[in-house]
Amino acid sequence: MKGASLSQPCTDSSSLTFFLIYLIGLYILFLFFLGMLFYVPQPPPPPPPSKKKKDHMLAFSVRKSMINWFVREIQEFALARQYLLVSYSLL
Repeated sequence: MKGASLSQPCTDSSSLTFFLIYLIGLYILFLFFLGMLFYVPQPPPPPPPSKKKKDHMLAFSVRKSMINWFVREIQEFALARQYLLVSYSLL
């Protein structure tokens, strides 16, 4: 601007546009930092169960059922043995 002094306000349209863009940028920065202030991180979603873990759990349940079956057989055998001992002692 030709002949502009420091005592007069600058009314050039390009400087007003620059000042508005500057204010909008400051407002966006303010919103960004305000959002960071109230941000609560969410825990990540749990990973989907892997096939290997499913196979391991299946093997564990098969093992557990086999052990349970074996314990039931031993208990039945012990019960039958007690019945036999009682019946022989009554004879």
